[in-house]
Amino acid sequence: MPSKTLTDRFVASDADAGSYFDTTVTGLVLRVRPSGKYWAFVYRVNGRSPQWMKLGSYPALTLVAARAKAKALRLIVDDQRDPIAERKAAEEAAKIPPPPVAPVLTVRTYAKSFVTFQKGRKKTWDKDEQMIAKHLLPAWGDLPLASITRTMVADRITEIVATGITVGVNRVQTLMSRFFVVAMSQGLIEANPAARHIKRFKETARTRTLAETEIRALYAALQDRPSEAADVVWLRLLLGQRGEETAGMLWRELDLTARTWYLDGLRTKNGQPHLLWLPDQALAILTRRQAAAMGDARVFASLKDVHCNTDDEIALYAVARMFPDFEWRDLRRTFSTGLGDLGFDDGVIDRLLNHKAATVGRRHYNHAKYLPEKQVALAAWDREIARILANEPKTSRVLTMLTR
Repeated sequence: MPSKTLTDRFVASDADAGSYFDTTVTGLVLRVRPSGKYWAFVYRVNGRSPQWMKLGSYPALTLVAARAKAKALRLIVDDQRDPIAERKAAEEAAKIPPPPVAPVLTVRTYAKSFVTFQKGRKKTWDKDEQMIAKHLLPAWGDLPLASITRTMVADRITEIVATGITVGVNRVQTLMSRFFVVAMSQGLIEANPAARHIKRFKETARTRTLAETEIRALYAALQDRPSEAADVVWLRLLLGQRGEETAGMLWRELDLTARTWYLDGLRTKNGQPHLLWLPDQALAILTRRQAAAMGDARVFASLKDVHCNTDDEIALYAVARMFPDFEWRDLRRTFSTGLGDLGFDDGVIDRLLNHKAATVGRRHYNHAKYLPEKQVALAAWDREIARILANEPKTSRVLTMLTR
């Protein structure tokens, strides 16, 4: 087989049939056949017999392009690799379908797993779920979770503020940060875009309590629209307990004969059990409810909580809005302030409110032992409410103390 320094003129000429080895690039061969001309690359690997590899037909593949291909193949051969074997392996690999592309994790999809995560760790997880549905999903629901940036978080907070929400936006910011912290801890994102955003509103402790005229107006409105929600609202003022705890009251927690309501730690915000005595007005409401009970475990079976989830609750909220700057928690604050005005000390009030105690002794106090002092306070507050409803003048502050 002749060797020849191939040129464009020779390649284009009517050369005799045969194989012409290029002296410029080792392994490049021009093969001339009656049917036409084509380029090949011949090589040996690991002492095996020569291997012929077709590069392409002439003139589609020019001399310059053929030499470039041959040089690249020569580098492979010099590295003791077999270009034909590698090409076959590549062709076989191309026949294998690619693995399915993992679906992009959206904010909406992640939100479901986040709420599940919160359920096992936070009693008010349903409030988080509501905030996510209201403030996060409309704007970000279909976006990839990893695409949310600090700028997007800041813009979203600004949009929420523009709707008229003030200190409530601070709760949304806290939830956002928790939302992304959990995602980051699970390896779903690299950084928390909601971290270290300055709170938009300064928060101060509320001191709002209902005046006597407002208590009478609220009672009249509740009497005009009797319902489970109305009873819950009035019980909150009489007993001073949290909305979710009162609305979720269970019959098994009540002993109407002994006039007690016992909440185990699973039902209280701070996880501490709580025992209360039932004063006259509260007992009357629950006795009436018991007579109408239909076998449901819950005393107020139609209510989820007292935050406007039913038509009755929405109507009650409209009633409450008659008072300036009113919040449902003002009922609990009116209760505690009223007891203070009657002369009860903070220790008694804290036990009635089931505030978490700071000392070990207080955390494990005997509930039955302190029931009498709670009874005195609740009875006094019940009489005070009755006085207010009757619009009678307030007497001088008198407090009967129990010795322990």
